[in-house]
Amino acid sequence: MSNLPLHGPRKIGRQSGAGYLTGNFLDTLHAEAQAMWDIRRLLSWIRAQGGEQIGVYGLSLGGYNTALLAGLEDGFACAIAGIPATDFIQLTFRHGPPLQVRFAERHGLVHDEVAELLRVVSPMAGTPRLPRAGAR
Repeated sequence: MSNLPLHGPRKIGRQSGAGYLTGNFLDTLHAEAQAMWDIRRLLSWIRAQGGEQIGVYGLSLGGYNTALLAGLEDGFACAIAGIPATDFIQLTFRHGPPLQVRFAERHGLVHDEVAELLRVVSPMAGTPRLPRAGAR
C-alpha cells in the first residue's frame, strides 16, 4: 500500500491532503498525474508477481483515482468508484480554505480554463476500458 501524493508522509502542509483543494490547480494536476504513475507501477509489480484477477476500489478521492485508472488500464476484474469526487473546482469552492478561495477568485480564477487544464486527469473525459457488469 502506498500513500497518495500530498497525503500522509507525502503531505506538503500540516494536514494530509492539503494541496488538492487550495486553489492551486497545477498542484492538483501534478498530484493526479503522480498518483496514476504510482498506481500503475504498483499494478505492474502485482502482474509481475503473477496477479491475474485485479480489482480496484476507492472512496472519495480514491473513487476519483479508481475511475481515472479504469480509463487508462485494461484487464481489471472490476473497478468500484465509491462516492467519487468528480469536480475539483466545485470541491475547492465548496470545501477549500476560504482565504485561499477568495484569493484565487480575486486573481482571476476562471472555471472553464481550470476545467480545461484538469481535463487531462478527469475520469469524466474518458471512457472506462472495462465492460459494464454482465456485458461480456
